[in-house]
Amino acid sequence: MLFHRVLLSASLAFTFTAGVALAGPAPATPGPLPPASANVVPHRALYDITLARSSSNSQVTAASGKMSFEWADACDGWITNQRYDLAYSYRDGDDVQIRNDFVSWESKDGNRLQFHVRKLVNGDLDEAIEGTAERSGGQMVAHFTQPEEKDIPLAADTLFPTAHTLQLMQAVGHGPSLLFRKLFDGSDMDSGVSVNAVISRAPRGGSAEEAADKLPTQKTADGKEGKKAIDARLLASPAKSVSLAFFAPDGGDASPEYEMSFDLHENGVASDMLMNYGDYVLSARLLALEPLPSGGC
Repeated sequence: MLFHRVLLSASLAFTFTAGVALAGPAPATPGPLPPASANVVPHRALYDITLARSSSNSQVTAASGKMSFEWADACDGWITNQRYDLAYSYRDGDDVQIRNDFVSWESKDGNRLQFHVRKLVNGDLDEAIEGTAERSGGQMVAHFTQPEEKDIPLAADTLFPTAHTLQLMQAVGHGPSLLFRKLFDGSDMDSGVSVNAVISRAPRGGSAEEAADKLPTQKTADGKEGKKAIDARLLASPAKSVSLAFFAPDGGDASPEYEMSFDLHENGVASDMLMNYGDYVLSARLLALEPLPSGGC
C-alpha cells in the first residue's frame, strides 16, 4: 500500500528505531502478477489519523488529521490518488501542518509507472517530485523530472505499488503467508525499499459483522441518524491481517526502518491501520468508504 511511504515524509527528520517485529530482509523473489482484474473494487476511502502511542523519547506529543485514498480503474492502468492533512505537535512546543498529495498511474501489466508528489509544510511548498519508471528489456529505470532530471536504475524484480498490493491481495486469498519484495513508488528520489510481508489468518479489526456495527453514520438535516458513511458491502469481502516491515534497499540493516499493519480485504480495501515509526505510532481508522464507477472498460 502507498500509505506507509506517503506518511513517512510526515516524520520529518526523525531517526527511525523500530524494533524488529519481522526477520531481516530476505532476498526479494519475483512472482507472477495476479490477473489485472484480481477482485479489485475501485473505491474511495477516508481515514481518521490519530496518535496511537508515543514513547518517552519521542519528540512527537500529538498528531491528528485525515487521509483520503482513491483507487480507480483507467482501463489501461490503475490510478491512485492519495491526500493527507496531518498536524504534529512537538515537545519543544512547535506545531507543524503537513499536506501531501500523491497521484500515480500504473499500467496493468506492472511495467510502467507515472508519479506526482506534492508536499506542503505550514502552507508552503516543501517538495515536488515527478517522474516515470519503466521495465523494458530486462532492465528497470526510474526517470525523475522534478525536482531535477535524474535517472536511477532499479532492480529488475522491483514491483510498483499497485502490483505489490495485488500480490498482497492474492496472498490474502490464496497464500503464501510470507512475501519478500522490492518496491518503488516514486515518493522520494531513491531506489525504493525492500518489504517483508507476513499475512496472518485473523484480521485485526475482527469480523465484517463486528466492523459493520462500529461504522460511523451521517446525520440528517434535523440531526437524526442517517445512512452509514461506510458502504458495509465493501467490508464483507474476506480479510486477513497484513504486517509489513520496510528495509533499506541495500539490506544492510537487520532492523526495519518502519513498520505497518492493517486488515486487507480480498477486494483491495484496507482498514484498521497502524504505522510504527519507532518512537511513535499512528493509527488510521475508516471514516467513509464508497465504491467508484468501474470505468466502463
